[in-house]
Amino acid sequence: MKKIVLLYLCSFIMCAAYTQSTIIGTTTYDVQTNNGSKNHVIAHDDGTISAAWTGSTDATSAFADRGTFYNYYDGTDWGAYPTTRVESVRTGFGEITRVDDHEIAISHYFTGSVYTIQIFANDAIGGTTWTETAGSDDVSGLWAFSDCPLGTDDVYIITANANPPTALYFSRSDDGGETWAVLNYTLPYLTSTEGIPSIGGAADSYQIRVNGADVYVLFGMVNSDLVLLHSDDYGNDGSWESITVLDFPYDNFTGAVQTDIDADLVTDTIGTADGYHEMLITDDGTVHVFSGYIRLYSDGFGFYTLNFRASGIWHWSSGMAGADLIDTEIDWSGDGNPYGGIGYVTFNYRNAAVSSCPAASWDASDGRLYLLYTMKIEYTDIYDDPLNFSAESFRDLFGMYSDDGGSTWTTPENLTNTAESGEENFFVCASDRVIDGKVHATWQQDDQPGHFNEGDAIHTNNILHEAFTEDDFADEVPACDATVGPGGLYADGISATGATLHWDAVELASKYVVNIFRLDAIYTKKTGSYTNSLTIPAALIPETTYGFRVKTVCYEEGIISPYGPVYYFTTAPLKEGEFGQQINVYPNPAQDIVNVELGDNQKGSIIELYNMLGEKMNVTVTNVEETISSIDVHSLPSGTYLLKVTGNDQQIHSRIVIE
Repeated sequence: MKKIVLLYLCSFIMCAAYTQSTIIGTTTYDVQTNNGSKNHVIAHDDGTISAAWTGSTDATSAFADRGTFYNYYDGTDWGAYPTTRVESVRTGFGEITRVDDHEIAISHYFTGSVYTIQIFANDAIGGTTWTETAGSDDVSGLWAFSDCPLGTDDVYIITANANPPTALYFSRSDDGGETWAVLNYTLPYLTSTEGIPSIGGAADSYQIRVNGADVYVLFGMVNSDLVLLHSDDYGNDGSWESITVLDFPYDNFTGAVQTDIDADLVTDTIGTADGYHEMLITDDGTVHVFSGYIRLYSDGFGFYTLNFRASGIWHWSSGMAGADLIDTEIDWSGDGNPYGGIGYVTFNYRNAAVSSCPAASWDASDGRLYLLYTMKIEYTDIYDDPLNFSAESFRDLFGMYSDDGGSTWTTPENLTNTAESGEENFFVCASDRVIDGKVHATWQQDDQPGHFNEGDAIHTNNILHEAFTEDDFADEVPACDATVGPGGLYADGISATGATLHWDAVELASKYVVNIFRLDAIYTKKTGSYTNSLTIPAALIPETTYGFRVKTVCYEEGIISPYGPVYYFTTAPLKEGEFGQQINVYPNPAQDIVNVELGDNQKGSIIELYNMLGEKMNVTVTNVEETISSIDVHSLPSGTYLLKVTGNDQQIHSRIVIE
């Protein structure tokens, strides 16, 4: 559902949401990360949950109170929405990490021309009193990512050294951020010598995870290899190696060479990673890497172009020669083109692909691997026109799982179903462990795609949490029948400006898409209904013929049926409906001539023929007798047409098939 239309429609139909998510806080600052998935939610073994995000209550571009906002679920309830930051100074892009028996918040701070990392600790998990550690401000850089192996106070941090970056720094504390055993160490293998171009665009395009002595740093940009740096000695100097997860075919690529892989002088499009990365490590030490899939091409003139007409999530795990692509493509509109309804504006959230922002969680009880991501939904731009130069598609949160370590995946499931109601879902984060069969995720939801740096108005955004269960990811064929649109259409309660539309209910249908159009003009409007009827109280034009048709939506598989049959009605004061029994049309189907036999009270009526686009046909109508007329249709293309009879303060419609 398009946002502008939604404001109008909610005045006369119930607007519903499927998600059972909980709002745990708000923020006027609507940028949570430049790329990679942050540590924003921790599900603890005792059923409690910690969550954090970059927040602000300031409705101006200054965001003077910006910092890490924190909330805690005590097993029964979430706390009140936080209104103040954890830190004592303005910070940004924070995350939380559990350190032994408490937590630390890690965020960047800018003073003068220097970026440093602020570290604040609470005294216990869920504690709301935060104290700055002795090692705060020692780590240089910004856009920090962190990890701390469970049960330890060993804190590992990577940062971009500057804005824009020229290197990544690695730091390690063995006492929860009080002192540093390794401080601001420049990570190797990320230079032009290894084919990595300038990393100036690499804000947040990295991740860090630790398992025992093994430290892993993931790095990749749209124009570089996706690489995994590995240290087997706690990140100490001299212990690092580089593993290529996804090979970009050109070293130090800036667009100055043509992307012609097969040397046929024709520009090729290259599949690459979009910079939104996620990484987790299972208990046996297996590393899993995920990244959004995007395509890139260049004619060699010194720049490159991103092609957003593709969907997928890259996956790699230990031992694989290279990443495989998980198919996430869904033809949401059912028109045969999965990208035809994607908004014209594709460049928002930096380089986020159609499917992007992966977040993963692992269930130690059965080895199941869960993957969440956000995806653009077709025909959800606010203009109802994806080709409008300002059209931006809304996103829903999707999920799938694998029971074989990522070799195969279940069919993607729409977990939020709010994009068609004008709600955007982005910046998804997941706790890396499934607790009691629940995948804990947080994300940001608002009514505008993109963020304030991309032209959106500064306003309040919600931070949501949901504990998804296996049923939410159910890999089953939907019980509802989405192969054909529903029949049984009729209209009643017709007034000069309104009507109630009805159709046969489809068992277990998630939603219906109703297309309403005027017969006398090029006019069409799509809206949604969660029941098998739709009331329009005051939006139609008097004495005007309308048609409507309906699609069935089965959200379980992201399937939408084709439209079903069309039903026509006319608003008052003309009489309503399709009273086919009052006229006799024969033969039907027809080839050359259609005869129309009218009732006695319909003598002298005007007879017209329209195609299904509402265009009037230029046909010859001959009066054979007082109540019988013939229509010459021999020159018309085969198809379905609408016969319209107007007279005696009445309109009558009948469908005709011409063979």
